[in-house]
Amino acid sequence: MPKQMQIPATQEDRNFIADVQSALIRNGLTKDDLAVYLHMTTRTLYHRLRNPGDFKLNELRVIKKKLKMELQI
Repeated sequence: MPKQMQIPATQEDRNFIADVQSALIRNGLTKDDLAVYLHMTTRTLYHRLRNPGDFKLNELRVIKKKLKMELQI
């Protein structure tokens, strides 16, 4: 049976992921660029985007700064 991507559990998680993806587009960046800013591999970033609760506070701060986002926790 093929692996299936897990869908974030809550609406807040889905909204966060959508906000990050739209901010990437607005800023002309890719997920690979964001992974470099976060000092992590692209694979790790994809894992964290599938499981937003795994993001660390300093990673959220970098996302906020680089993507010029308002993060509401």
